[in-house]
Amino acid sequence: MTCLPNNNRCKLLVLDIDINQLNSDNLRRFFIPYGPIESVEIFPRCSAAIIYFVSYLIVDRLVSYRTCLIHQNYVRLRRFRLDQTNWNIDCRTLRVKFNTTTNNKLTESLLSHCFKEYQSYIEKITVFPNNHGLILFSDYNYVDQLLLLPSNVYQINNKTLTLERMIQKKRDLIVGRLLNQVEYLSKQLQDKSNHSRDDIEQLEAEIFILKNENAQLNRNIKTRRRVLVDISNRCSNEQYHRKRSRSNSSEKQIKRR
Repeated sequence: MTCLPNNNRCKLLVLDIDINQLNSDNLRRFFIPYGPIESVEIFPRCSAAIIYFVSYLIVDRLVSYRTCLIHQNYVRLRRFRLDQTNWNIDCRTLRVKFNTTTNNKLTESLLSHCFKEYQSYIEKITVFPNNHGLILFSDYNYVDQLLLLPSNVYQINNKTLTLERMIQKKRDLIVGRLLNQVEYLSKQLQDKSNHSRDDIEQLEAEIFILKNENAQLNRNIKTRRRVLVDISNRCSNEQYHRKRSRSNSSEKQIKRR
């Protein structure tokens, strides 16, 4: 099960790292109990790190946790993503098209058969007139898996398919961190069913607080927008009254003459 050099399946992508709290030694010490590590590389501009394990089975296990807490830093655990600009995107939609011009036409049934080993994880297949299709999976992890496979794995009528991640709007950083914490705490509730009721209630309370903070953040944004609109309206009214006052004053002076 040892990985060959540069095998991307053996790379774990760690996101949302606080580089002021975590370094490569911290990460190595935290993850070494899960299996031997070849290397650790941190990308400060992306707040991310790549940990290269000796086996892809270690990565398979770690990504199933989705999030973890390292030195009070919530991080996301993902499979390696080839395009660095898409590292932070958890996308459940895969775009499929032929890699060369062909008379073959994509259909829902052809795509369903082509990806039959993932059939139980596919929620929807949509085919468009320009001969490309979108496959919606139940989880982003399946999209990440497929994009790490060799480029010629999936074919229809001996024509190779090109697989792409369907780009989605990047989520707000603050909201994203709140959602990551909610995801982590929710998983704690599911995985630790043997905890005492007090522990469970504490986790539920933390989730409730995080959701309230998110709601308060949205309310503050709306309030600020209303204040800005009010200020703008007042400025416009004051300008109008000043102009009108100057105009009336000028008219009075003309009449006196």
